[in-house]
Amino acid sequence: MRLFLIHGGLASSMLFFAIIAGVWGLVAYLRRRGVEGDYWGILAVGELLFLAQTVVGVAMWVGGARPPRSVHLLYGAVASITLPTYFALSKGRDDRMASLIYGLLCFFLVGISLRAMSTGMP
Repeated sequence: MRLFLIHGGLASSMLFFAIIAGVWGLVAYLRRRGVEGDYWGILAVGELLFLAQTVVGVAMWVGGARPPRSVHLLYGAVASITLPTYFALSKGRDDRMASLIYGLLCFFLVGISLRAMSTGMP
């Protein structure tokens, strides 16, 4: 039961993170700024949050808990790999366009988080 509560709390944190990081990226783009150190930090902390959520989800799975809909697992996997995948594909790009793309990806993660929350509740 504890892992279920932790998983739910992390889900809410992921949602709020993605909203804030998305706004941050779009504001940076509008201010004609690239991805700077502060935004890299936000994205890194957010990715750690997504990975923590994945670890707790896997621990729940190993413990026998199953989401009502299997697509919940897909949403979790997508949330965990979205930011690192773009970083790898863009080769660490940090220009103005990268700020826009990271901001938009974070809003994509808002949608993924909301869908995961709706498919993971018993």
